[in-house]
Amino acid sequence: MLQQDQKRQIKSEYYFTEARQSDTIQVNLWGEVKRPGVYYLSKEVDLITLLSLAEGPTKDANFSKIKIITGNSGKINNVDIAPYINKGKNVAIPLVPDNSVVIVPSSTSSKIYRYLSWVSRILGVFSIYFMIRYYYISG
Repeated sequence: MLQQDQKRQIKSEYYFTEARQSDTIQVNLWGEVKRPGVYYLSKEVDLITLLSLAEGPTKDANFSKIKIITGNSGKINNVDIAPYINKGKNVAIPLVPDNSVVIVPSSTSSKIYRYLSWVSRILGVFSIYFMIRYYYISG
């Protein structure tokens, strides 16, 4: 059992715009952005502005599968802004509703890279084991 002082401290970050308190909404931003957290924003904020306030996406972000989960109804909207981000095409950029969760997922290539990285580490451990075993038996 962990002692109280050994438990991990969870740090929450809050971001505010210049709007008055009654004109703000709360949005939780998760995933592949540089500064995930809880944002208190003006009611008319769109997804691009939210991502910009989070200092932009990470290099592993997947723009074609962003999820906006509306807090009041639990409705999940899948948003594809990849044509806008990658080619500057005119696509509908949605407004972010109050009490919503915005999730920016990882790209498939980054998931594969992470998986192969773990496989490489495991194979490295086996390689060391078999080298030690070989030198111990022959040596």
